[in-house]
Amino acid sequence: MKSASILKLHLLSFRLQATLERLAAKLESVYKASGGKKINIMSFYEGSFRKMFHGPSQ
Repeated sequence: MKSASILKLHLLSFRLQATLERLAAKLESVYKASGGKKINIMSFYEGSFRKMFHGPSQ
């Protein structure tokens, strides 16, 4: 039973790491597209994690 819990934690950790890597790549892409200007990240909780990217207004 204990090993099943450890496996679940390992899988969760792996999925979290993969998500963070995708988020970092997206942030880098948005940062470069903005010309290196500051970007703001806004998120809200509605039963799950959602993210929105807002670039500079033109």
